[in-house]
Amino acid sequence: MRGFDGGKKVKGRKRHILVDMSGRVIGRLVGSAREHDSVAAVELFAQAANRDWERLWKVYGDSAYGGERLRREAEKVGLELEIVKRKEGVKGFVVAAKRWVVERTIAWLSRCRRLAKDYEHLPSSSEAWIDVASIQRLLRGLAG
Repeated sequence: MRGFDGGKKVKGRKRHILVDMSGRVIGRLVGSAREHDSVAAVELFAQAANRDWERLWKVYGDSAYGGERLRREAEKVGLELEIVKRKEGVKGFVVAAKRWVVERTIAWLSRCRRLAKDYEHLPSSSEAWIDVASIQRLLRGLAG
């Protein structure tokens, strides 16, 4: 289940996560790089709907998650999808409002050695390591 995403120049797998505004992981999905981000988002919305998240009602995403079809899928599970666009004329990586929370969480998770690279054979193993890394982060926060 590996592939190549020509737009992002990613070979192998892509990790998709859904986080709250504090950076806690709500949903995660590891899939082939050839799979479009909006396909993975539908699965993440389903994961969020299967849990009792009373406070989760709005989801922010970048332009890859745009489109009316994905907006309808989000509304089916009771979520509002808002696309955060980058500023006009800006090139390269720029921190975008609201989306930086996901980037920060990805950086925190990447501190876990097993998530630094794609070592795992199965996508489910990689998803389990995302869970382990997020649990470790939460425990460190509780310990002070």
